[in-house]
Amino acid sequence: MSRRISAIDIGSNAIRMMVAELESPTSPKLKIIKKFRAPVRLGHDVFTQGAISEHSFELALSTFQQY
Repeated sequence: MSRRISAIDIGSNAIRMMVAELESPTSPKLKIIKKFRAPVRLGHDVFTQGAISEHSFELALSTFQQY
């Protein structure tokens, strides 16, 4: 029986999500099913303003809701 897993990476430039399937319960090999990337640019706000802007926060929230 295969098992699907996903992971989300929140970076300074983008939020990524990968969905994969374990090939078998005893194997660590993954078959990538889908990759998603949203260019949110959270780090730009922090580096220039010292905090995440409302706009970037809303964009990040929307991205999580889509994922």
